[in-house]
Amino acid sequence: MVDITAEDIQLLVQVGISKAYIRKALPEHLESQVDHLIGASRSTGHGLSDTEIAILRRGGARGLDDSPEDRQCLRESLEALIKECRAFVTEAYDTAAVASWLGLSSEEVANKAREVPPSLAVFEVHPGTLKFPQWQFSESGLIPHMSDLLAAAPPQVNAFVLARFMVTPHVDLDIDTGRLSPRAWLVRGLDPEPVLDAVKAIMED
Repeated sequence: MVDITAEDIQLLVQVGISKAYIRKALPEHLESQVDHLIGASRSTGHGLSDTEIAILRRGGARGLDDSPEDRQCLRESLEALIKECRAFVTEAYDTAAVASWLGLSSEEVANKAREVPPSLAVFEVHPGTLKFPQWQFSESGLIPHMSDLLAAAPPQVNAFVLARFMVTPHVDLDIDTGRLSPRAWLVRGLDPEPVLDAVKAIMED
């Protein structure tokens, strides 16, 4: 069992998990802090597209729709999601590590993350502290077509869902040896268009 803390709940918000889902699954000992932790306004919807929900479910998340859910099921789902979010943040690289890996200055790395469209996927756990998800890097540096990929991704898609999408085998990415994730497809040097088409659909209902 995961010891869920206020910091864990704030982490879920920071990586973009639906506030409505968090509110519904929040452990009893944190319910009194709900407005402080995730904001006073109550959302009337789950805040995720059908495609985002499908991506999260393929990784084991439950309780992501509006049907009645057993509290224990929600608790287990929240624990699994927190474990994955902790790993996602812990395993992400900081600016110095990316600069060393790519042979750039820290300023150049930050500029690549902030340009439009960006050429590096990035998120902030704390204001001004950039973190770079692992999926975008390979042994030779950045995976191919990163700028095209991030330009195609809807601007409102969150870093956690995009990371899950990139490492999950996709129905439209089959080859003779099996089904590939978008990341594996790009690393193999295959035609990027199926991946770009798939990432464009993440926020489509």
